[in-house]
Amino acid sequence: MKFFELLAGKFPDLGFKLRQANIEKTPKEFMKMVTLFSLYLSIGLVSFLFFIFIKMNKGILVLVVMAPILFILSFFYMLKYPDVKRLRRAKNIEKDLISAGRHILIELQSGITIFDALVSVSDGYGETSKEFKKIVNEVNMGSGLEEAFDKVLELNPSGGFKRICWQIINSLRTGSDISSSMKVALDQLTEEQIIEIRNYGKKLNPLAMFYMILAVIIPSLGVSMMLIFSSFFPIPLSFSILLFVVFLLGFVQFMFVSIAKSTRPIVST
Repeated sequence: MKFFELLAGKFPDLGFKLRQANIEKTPKEFMKMVTLFSLYLSIGLVSFLFFIFIKMNKGILVLVVMAPILFILSFFYMLKYPDVKRLRRAKNIEKDLISAGRHILIELQSGITIFDALVSVSDGYGETSKEFKKIVNEVNMGSGLEEAFDKVLELNPSGGFKRICWQIINSLRTGSDISSSMKVALDQLTEEQIIEIRNYGKKLNPLAMFYMILAVIIPSLGVSMMLIFSSFFPIPLSFSILLFVVFLLGFVQFMFVSIAKSTRPIVST
């Protein structure tokens, strides 16, 4: 439809993000998927809330306002999906990047050509090997080595992978020793990973403290105090309230685990 094509035109970098995220959809197709998903999700949530409001004898006019808000929120949330997938793909590439880079360095120091070294790491290093295999395939199809690097790096979301490849490209163009520049790049990436691990440890200490307070101490003491006070005072403490507390605690636990997992640095094996 023309509408989805016009809507996709409002996000000019969407096509590039989709290609970097390996999402095999055109901007028009992706925008159609996002719009329909957001529509179905908002309708489902409003329908769910409608039955709850009816059961609780609450006014349902607020749902008229909530429906477009839910649609807009879910729409922009889904638009972030290519960014999330790009970040995940970059992390997967960098997971084995240093190991693959050291393999290439050893091959070069042994007198192997750079192309043969790339062939040797095109398998066995997960997503990193897939990216090097793309370069090998480009060369086998007739592209020059520098041109093959440029084609693959254009859609590669990993900054570390680009830095290593740029060192190789610069060495090829200037005629300098590739192994020396590779060693410098690998040492820099290793040092950066060590710094990230230290920073993650510093962030994890206060996060663990807040987790103990918000997810363990306050809930256990709070529920105990509620039960004690309910035996002395006429405090309404129904099963639905306790169920809501359990749901809230589960959500808090999930949020803490998600934050700790999302901020965890990638460590090359």
